[in-house]
Amino acid sequence: MAVWDANTRGGTFLPLPGEEVNSFALDARGGRAFGAVGPYVDVWSAHNGIWIARWRGHNARVNVVAAAPKTGLVASVSEDGTGRVWDAGGNVVSVLQGHKAPVRAVAFHPNGETLATGSGDSSVRLWDAQAGREFAMLRHDAEIRALVFSGDGEMLLVASGSPSSTRNDMAVRLWRVRDRRVVRSFPFQGAARGAAATAVAFSPEGEQVFAAPATEPVVYVWDRRTGNVRAMLTGHSAVVNSIAFSPDRSRIVTGSADKTVRLWHSRTFQQLLLLRGHLRPVHTAMFTPDGARILSSSGDIRIWGTGGHVRWPRRGGPVE
Repeated sequence: MAVWDANTRGGTFLPLPGEEVNSFALDARGGRAFGAVGPYVDVWSAHNGIWIARWRGHNARVNVVAAAPKTGLVASVSEDGTGRVWDAGGNVVSVLQGHKAPVRAVAFHPNGETLATGSGDSSVRLWDAQAGREFAMLRHDAEIRALVFSGDGEMLLVASGSPSSTRNDMAVRLWRVRDRRVVRSFPFQGAARGAAATAVAFSPEGEQVFAAPATEPVVYVWDRRTGNVRAMLTGHSAVVNSIAFSPDRSRIVTGSADKTVRLWHSRTFQQLLLLRGHLRPVHTAMFTPDGARILSSSGDIRIWGTGGHVRWPRRGGPVE
């Protein structure tokens, strides 16, 4: 995992020998980071990078982790076809069983009590996070790649698609949570038409929809209500894996398979900053809750800051 200061371009790194951080999430206060590392969930201090704990429970690689905005719960989903909900101490609160294939997407509802998971079985399932009870299922035509709730919790944006498919015109679908109905789909255009989607996001006010196709290094921006393309973020040289907004809504951060993290203006969509240094594709990038830093995950661990550079240890206390 890497911490980048949004106003600087320097840094150091500490690779994880034989390990790769597939995904990470921050708790609501930004104090702890939770990373998917092999079949485990690792926990670090987001302030100084000290490794805190390793949570065990899955039987195969953990694909994605998510942190609830209010309840302190953490969710992980895995190639073993299950999800797990953890409390702040690493105890398993519930096990999510029902998918028929590896689970590769997870997101908490803003209430922190409802959870959505997406799987290779082409389904999205909605759960009571505490009880582990499934109460709804949404069907797509291909495997689920990513999903996110709108800020008000009324909508769920889902990215799907198979790498071998050329007919995924509804790869990005907007579902209304209340009645489980698709209210709009957002097709890619030109050479990307029919491509699977790799990442999705809502603008903070929920009026714009963002998605990245699996065949081009761009991010599409649609008007949620009309479905018209408003803009495209161009600059990456490989597929975009992650899209996130800053807390003050002024900036967008993207992480890509080109091993870079890029910062964009949220209204003009112009690139503001290019952050290099990861040695492998960047899986996740996001802002800390105060907006002062950007965290990104790859096969290496980095902290970038104005007051000097601190390495994140893979185990135990601070690096000497």
